[in-house]
Amino acid sequence: MGVDVYGHKRGDDESFEVFEARGGACYRSNWWYWRPLWDWVYAHSTDILTEKEHDLGHYNCGPLLDQGKTAALAKRLRELITNGEHLVAEARFKAVHPETLKSVDGSMGAAAAMKVIAGWHQMSAEAAVEFCEFLEKASFVEVR
Repeated sequence: MGVDVYGHKRGDDESFEVFEARGGACYRSNWWYWRPLWDWVYAHSTDILTEKEHDLGHYNCGPLLDQGKTAALAKRLRELITNGEHLVAEARFKAVHPETLKSVDGSMGAAAAMKVIAGWHQMSAEAAVEFCEFLEKASFVEVR
């Protein structure tokens, strides 16, 4: 299971089914990599994305980002990547979560279990670059 982000070019008015059938642009990620990436994007783009768009981006019925937002996100991510921020984020994520990779048993409380689950997520610098390149090619996108 994962997330698909569909990219459209200016003037695309076809259904997603037709778009997908003809091999339209799509960025795919599993949830374990998508959630930290999307959170990182939002943390650096609160002037571009709304909190609701961020929240919806964690579900398969996520936001439709218009041409202006898509272009602004692409530009912001390119700046962050040029400055090496994606590498810093990946290193910080790995430094924070190694101790949470332990087995979950029935005696563990909900808060502790959530820490373990958080440890399974991965922030990937490579994924950040791929997502940026995808956004640079698209006119507008939808998280599905």
